[in-house]
Amino acid sequence: MMKLILPKSRDEISDVVLDGYNSMVVIGANGSGKSRFGTEIIKKNKNAVKISALNSLYFFVPDRKNKVKEQVLEVCNEIEHLSEFERLKVVLMQDEIEASMMFRQAAQSGKELILTETRFDKLRRIWFKLLPYSQLIIQDKSFRVKTSYDINHYDINRLSDSEKIIFYLIGSVLLLPPNAIAVIDEPELHINESVLSGIWDELEMVRSDCSFVYLTHNIDFALSRINAKKFWIKSVDFENHIWDYGEITSFENIPEDLYMEILGSRKPLLFIEGTEHNSIDSKLYPFIFTDHTVKALGGCTKVIETTKAFAEQLRFHLLKVHGIVDRDRRTDDEVDYLRRNNIYVPEVAEVENFLMLEPVIKAVANRMLKNPDIVFSELKQNVLRLFQEDLQSQALLHTRHRVRRQIELMIDRRVSDISELEDHISKLTENYNTKSIYESLMTEFQQYIHTGDYNAILRVYNQKGLLPRSRILQMCGISTKDAYITFVLSLLKEDKKEAIEIRKAIKEALLITDF
Repeated sequence: MMKLILPKSRDEISDVVLDGYNSMVVIGANGSGKSRFGTEIIKKNKNAVKISALNSLYFFVPDRKNKVKEQVLEVCNEIEHLSEFERLKVVLMQDEIEASMMFRQAAQSGKELILTETRFDKLRRIWFKLLPYSQLIIQDKSFRVKTSYDINHYDINRLSDSEKIIFYLIGSVLLLPPNAIAVIDEPELHINESVLSGIWDELEMVRSDCSFVYLTHNIDFALSRINAKKFWIKSVDFENHIWDYGEITSFENIPEDLYMEILGSRKPLLFIEGTEHNSIDSKLYPFIFTDHTVKALGGCTKVIETTKAFAEQLRFHLLKVHGIVDRDRRTDDEVDYLRRNNIYVPEVAEVENFLMLEPVIKAVANRMLKNPDIVFSELKQNVLRLFQEDLQSQALLHTRHRVRRQIELMIDRRVSDISELEDHISKLTENYNTKSIYESLMTEFQQYIHTGDYNAILRVYNQKGLLPRSRILQMCGISTKDAYITFVLSLLKEDKKEAIEIRKAIKEALLITDF
């Protein structure tokens, strides 16, 4: 079990001492100070050894404090210009020579012949387990590779960079002194994901006497270390050797993979509805909030739960967190509650209605060489007419939502059996005037039509087919709804005058003033 002195934290007076586990993962964005964090661990722990795949293929830089390199130097002190990969080969070959000499001496003296397992024997056994298409052998005083698809052997120097790194990592871990702390810098570098997790599972098992500290920005790798403690580095004060970091301890209401992914980013967070690639939300919002990490979570419930969960841990991660959910048929009280919890609710019923805001329509019309004022005026009249046609069905949708919501709030959770629940529901609804709610909504909606309040209609009109039904496609000379959406996105990608107007209109519809 590891006893480890960690570098000084911004929140601690002295060094942090951890005890009682075999592995930990340190994750952080590029430039957050991970590698220097590892160097500091090596300085503070006498039994700590740094293993870097990045350095394995390049010229060796002498570092007599590193115990792996120290062993190499004992054998290679006359050879200055070799990569660590080459020096590892020398050490392994020296190990083979010593084992052969011991075997020969035993034979000459008549002692019992015992074939000692060398570190190369262990290395090639692990290698074959991970890469069964090839075997490592010794032939003509050199390490060679034998594959299942080629009868010819070839020198190990002809391995790909990825294979050389795997060879180097296995060999370096096998060379570790007993009970060492291995500080692995970028353990995932150049390694195929199909074997990455297996390499470290195997090495942790083979060197169970050692402990492992992984420095990475790779989310998938961090998640693969199931039993490891996980720390997140936010920043570093290089001058004073103080890091702003902390342990990731709680994933309540937050999936671990999402948590780890978010921590790899320093941008403010914006959780939205929809799927990663197919929904309008996930296509539109990244172009509106270009300075945010936008993450689609599926349904509105997930957005609400996750936004609140991250906000509750704000002191730890220090990231600005917001969510956006469709307005749908929410009441003013529901909207106010969500906004108080960092969840923005737009002044349009659903995300497609953003694309029918006046500035968006005029931007599209202008680029399609149409008269923006004429196009919007005709569109507005069409929307008023469609809303009039759908008036009763829309009022009914809103009534149904309000009744359901009110009953949910009024139900007594302490009801203990079905008879009591039945009686309770009857009493809840006997004085509830559903028709008056409906009639009130009808009056409100008719007033929107009478006054021509286009924005108010967009706020309450839930109609997935509104965009094509409004005839905006024909007026702008665009063939399909998908083509219209793509055209709006292309304007945002160009980032010219129209993009500024569209972003401004959508942010105003979200009542966002602090982004």
